[in-house]
Amino acid sequence: MPHVLIFEDDPLLRSMYEQKFKTAKFTVATQADAANAVADAVAAKPDIILMDLVMPKVDGFDATRALMADAKTSRIPVLIVSNLGDPATIQKALWFGAKDIVVKANLTPQQLVAKVHDVLAGKQSEHVLNPKLIEILHIDTQSKPKRT
Repeated sequence: MPHVLIFEDDPLLRSMYEQKFKTAKFTVATQADAANAVADAVAAKPDIILMDLVMPKVDGFDATRALMADAKTSRIPVLIVSNLGDPATIQKALWFGAKDIVVKANLTPQQLVAKVHDVLAGKQSEHVLNPKLIEILHIDTQSKPKRT
């Protein structure tokens, strides 16, 4: 059974995703915030992490950056699941190491499960990291994590 760790601050969405993934035969762990993302990931040992961006304490960008910078978690794929989907958000998520980003409002929980299967199978994201766009959007390239 694949194991998913879900970082989502909205209790309704967190519960809905948890139930949908359990129905799809996943082992599921959830967190309401990403303040301890690395420790939570080390404890849960997930095959994939779903990360909301707008959360209390630590946002999904900083949590993803921390996950990618830590040797214990840097190989776990992170799928950003957010209602933010503008080009700057997409590029920043990819820059910090997310495998892909999806917009919550644009997909059903069943489609999210299918997307997770795609990421776990190594399917290529439709989004491409564009270094020129990173520069144009003034994304802080010095804060990119070093993969271990």
